[in-house]
Amino acid sequence: MINVIYGTKIDYVKNQCHIFLNKEKGIIKQTFDYKNDSNLDILNSINQINLLDSYESNDNEFYCINNPSFLTSKTNSDRKFLENLLLSNKNIICLIVVKNKNSFNENVLNNKTFKFIEATIINDSKKISLANYYIQQSNLKFDCETTKSQFIAKLNNDPFFIENEIKKMANYANGVEINSNDVNVLCLNGINDNIFNLLIYILTKQKTKAFKLFNDLVKQKVQIINILQTISVQLFQLKLQKMLIEKYKFNFASKSLTELGINSFIVQKNLPILNLYTIDKLNQLLEKILLLDYNIKSNIVIPTIAFQLFVSEI
Repeated sequence: MINVIYGTKIDYVKNQCHIFLNKEKGIIKQTFDYKNDSNLDILNSINQINLLDSYESNDNEFYCINNPSFLTSKTNSDRKFLENLLLSNKNIICLIVVKNKNSFNENVLNNKTFKFIEATIINDSKKISLANYYIQQSNLKFDCETTKSQFIAKLNNDPFFIENEIKKMANYANGVEINSNDVNVLCLNGINDNIFNLLIYILTKQKTKAFKLFNDLVKQKVQIINILQTISVQLFQLKLQKMLIEKYKFNFASKSLTELGINSFIVQKNLPILNLYTIDKLNQLLEKILLLDYNIKSNIVIPTIAFQLFVSEI
């Protein structure tokens, strides 16, 4: 059986592979890269006879092939490799990034030897299963089941995010049991608070503190794109608060603020920052962040350097 795990992001694909192996109680016997390893070496390694195979069951052993372009290509060499791979009669996992299932060749789609598994944002049930898998793998311990459930509840449904959050928590714990306070400080809400602090440092031109906090977030495996997206949301909220201040002339007791779900205490707390910028200036900053986000996603700039230049130019 050839198990094809596909998706639009390699991180989703890799984590779906973890879920698959956990479900099958399987292990990866050997990993190959179709882009870099020779076709002959891959086939020889998969087909080599191991004397122990006669005595030990290998139903849970899988050979993993990364970048399996032979599933989407129609060249003679790729077609020949695929034919030989099908003759191996071994458990194979292929990890590939494609737009959708229609990206595969028709002869692959119509062959019952292939099992297709799509890697996407996971549901809550799979999130809990995947989180427990990584918690076990990282030997992360909690003071009670309630704390563990609290921690998992704070995770979103992005497999890559789940893995990174658990790794970060494990590095922090260093073998010590995690308690409820640790979860509140270090999980997503804590990260969002740190990103807001980063935005405040940027707006108040405290560049040294901004660079340090930015580097700390990167070390915690927070993606730069996620930092930018969070900053843009927070900056838009500041812009909204600025508009409300101008509309209601600093009347924080206005009934309209309450009706809009705006906490007047938060507006008052942000007032020193809001006084530094006009609405037009906040709009300009939002445009710069959106442009930076686009340039990073389009691989036009180097993310870390581009973000540092953005901060320097504020």
